[in-house]
Amino acid sequence: MTVKTDTLDPLLRALVASGDLAYDWDLAGDQIRWAGAVAAVLGVGTAGRASSGRGFGAQIHPDDRSDRLLTLARHFDRGEVYDCVYRLSDGIGGYRWVSDRGTAERSGAGQPSRMAGVLRTIDPFKNEEAKLRRLAYRDDLTGLPNRRRLLDRLDRLLRTMIASGRSGALVVVGIDQLGMVNDVFGYPSGDSALEEVGRRLIAEVGDTGEIARIAGDRFAIALNSASPEVTEQTAERVLLSLKGRPIETPGGDLRVTVSAGWVALPVQARSARDAVAKAESAMFQAKRGGRDAAQPYRESREKRRAQRIDLAVADLIERALTNNRIDLAFQPVVDAANHSVQHYEALLRIGDDFGGMLNAGPMIATAESMGLMRRLDLVVLDLAVSELVRHPQIVLAVNVSAVNAGRGSWLDRAVERLSRQTDVAGRLMVEITETLALVDPAETVRFVDALHKLGAKVAIDDFGAGNTSFRALRRLGVDMVKIDGSFITGIASNPDNQLFVRALVGIAKGFGLATVAEFVETADEARILKEEGVGQLQGYLFGRPEMARPWAGSPSSSGD
Repeated sequence: MTVKTDTLDPLLRALVASGDLAYDWDLAGDQIRWAGAVAAVLGVGTAGRASSGRGFGAQIHPDDRSDRLLTLARHFDRGEVYDCVYRLSDGIGGYRWVSDRGTAERSGAGQPSRMAGVLRTIDPFKNEEAKLRRLAYRDDLTGLPNRRRLLDRLDRLLRTMIASGRSGALVVVGIDQLGMVNDVFGYPSGDSALEEVGRRLIAEVGDTGEIARIAGDRFAIALNSASPEVTEQTAERVLLSLKGRPIETPGGDLRVTVSAGWVALPVQARSARDAVAKAESAMFQAKRGGRDAAQPYRESREKRRAQRIDLAVADLIERALTNNRIDLAFQPVVDAANHSVQHYEALLRIGDDFGGMLNAGPMIATAESMGLMRRLDLVVLDLAVSELVRHPQIVLAVNVSAVNAGRGSWLDRAVERLSRQTDVAGRLMVEITETLALVDPAETVRFVDALHKLGAKVAIDDFGAGNTSFRALRRLGVDMVKIDGSFITGIASNPDNQLFVRALVGIAKGFGLATVAEFVETADEARILKEEGVGQLQGYLFGRPEMARPWAGSPSSSGD
């Protein structure tokens, strides 16, 4: 197409004004022509090196080159959208972030012959993104890393310890009677106490460990390398640093004490969540013993027995993953009015060594504590999506565990499987628990939004089990709530549960959300739930979880 000069000049002026670059890349001759703010984007004196694809590629940050080449290859080979973000040399020793979007032209033989696109600097957006990421991992009051950041770093630290044979510890420090301080002296005084405790912990620990604020009145200290003796000494120093001198607050000087508990790593805990839970358990035990004390986590005979069971279960799960012995069972969810099937919940089943399939429910806690749940969730997602692709008449719901909701790997897999299959995504419901949704509402909102963009729906499971559901529900933006089964069992003879379900359904309807009642086992329960306005029902009355695919006409076999 011929472009007139009087049309081209205003376009070029607009391109320069926008700060963008347009390029035309002759793939056969490997020559690139640029138009626009060349010096501003490519850097003074670098345009010559960017006149070829090879020369331009050499200016891309080494860590980003493979991603850009992979995106190009997918565009050339599969016709996927070419939209890439990477760092580009500024010609003076630094790098700037750019967004590169383009389209290949093809020859008569169907081979890519030219590439035309636009390059845009996005440093301000990346800087803001980095700022938001820092805020997501920092406690607003103290500026310390928050619980989420600690869990991430602690998982990496544990992997290093296990690989190297080093040992360390996690110490949890809790302020004694902070609630009373807030009530008597006011929240500003309580906040001052928290800030000063954080400062004193930093002064005592120094660079021997990392400190985070993990809850309202609790801090954690991850010691990278520490014997039991060193850990105990650190905890005792922390106690002395707090009770040794008062803390200045708006309500006056306060004498604050703390209690501490610690767990040895990786001997007593091999995952971050397990380590935090055990260290908190020891800290609470120190509080129950009289406060202003420190003690280690001690494993009872029952706990050692439970650990042996956990190891055996983890070994079974590992073998099932290795040998592809993971499958799904399906339980129907029906319309409350006419009992027609609306969708099926896909439930995880794990194969044993004798050809049987086991209900995974009792194994979930072990899988999470032993770091296996991420892999299981990915397999469940793959199996469910494959089922949806093969059978376009079905709708499935899958559960996502606490360790995966919002995590990049699970969302990346979902995007990979669903982004080009909106008909499939529209038939997928992702269930997250209410307690998980309330731990980090902001992260849950981002997770829900990402799934909605793919076309999937999101449900909150165990609705009603938490304490702040009503206030958080609107913000979360989910599509459905599944009422916790504890309110359904025996509802026919429990007026309190009937009243509670009525309130939950009223709230859900007010927000325009669909409702499901779980654990429905009798006709009386189904009738009452319908009368209370519940939209859908799930439970043994309508079908147990089965390995058989009802939609595929396969023979029935119970997987419960």
